[in-house]
Amino acid sequence: MQLPKYEGRITVPSGGWSVEVDETFGGGGTETVVFAGAGDYYLGDLVAQLATALNASPLTFTYTTSVDDDTSSATGRVTIAATGGTPGPLFTFAWGETEARDALGFTGDFASLGTTQSTNASPWIWLPDKPRAESLAPNGYDLTVVDGTTTVAPSGVRYRAQFAKRYYNAFSHVHLLRRKTFTGHESIVNESLETWWNTVIAPGYPWRYFADRSVDATYLNYFAVGEFSERFAPQRSVNAFMDDFWSIGWQAARYVG
Repeated sequence: MQLPKYEGRITVPSGGWSVEVDETFGGGGTETVVFAGAGDYYLGDLVAQLATALNASPLTFTYTTSVDDDTSSATGRVTIAATGGTPGPLFTFAWGETEARDALGFTGDFASLGTTQSTNASPWIWLPDKPRAESLAPNGYDLTVVDGTTTVAPSGVRYRAQFAKRYYNAFSHVHLLRRKTFTGHESIVNESLETWWNTVIAPGYPWRYFADRSVDATYLNYFAVGEFSERFAPQRSVNAFMDDFWSIGWQAARYVG
C-alpha cells in the first residue's frame, strides 16, 4: 500500500539555527556550528543540511542524519549519528535555539555514544496511516483554473482576456486512526494531523506532498485553501458512537516558490 507524507515549510529567522557539539570525550574538541541560515526549508532538506554542516566544521567525527519517514511504520523521528573517535564517538549536543530543537523533535540537549533518536516526531511532518482518497486528479496532476474573463459585444464579437492559470486539487484520508488524527490521543508526540495542522496550515505555511513517502525526489508544493485553512474538523468514519476512526478532506492550490 502506497502511503504519502506531508512536509510543511520551515522558516528559519535571521541569525539562523545552531548547535554546540562537544567531542572532548571522544578525541575532538568543541564547536558551535550554524547549520541553517535564515530562509525557508523543508524537514528532509533541513536534516540533511545538519549533517553537511557538522561534517564541514572542524569537528573530527563523521556525522549522519535521517528522518524516519519512508515506511508504513515510520515515526517522523530524527536520528543523529556519529562514527570515529577513541574509544568511540562520544559527543554532547546543545541546541542554540529551542525552535531548532523542537522542529527536529528533540526535547533537550543530549549526550550520545554513537546514535541518538529524537523523543518526539517533528511537528513539521505528517505521516498518515491510510492512503490518500478522493483526489480531483491522479497523483502528480492537478485541475487547471484560468484567471480570465470573456465578454461578448452586442454585435456578437467575442473578447477574451486571460492572465494566468492556477492548479487545484483535493486531499482526503478516511478511517484514520485516532492517534494519527488528534493531538490529545498521540502515541508519539507530534504524530497527529491536528498537530501538523496547527504547525503548518493554521499559520498559512505551504507544504510538500509526496505521493509515495519512500521517494523523496518526487513531490508537489501546495497551500491549503477554503475551510481547512481556518478550521480543523475531522468526522467520524463509522458512526456517531465510534471514535476510533476518523476522516477528513480539504482543498489546496499548487504553490510555486
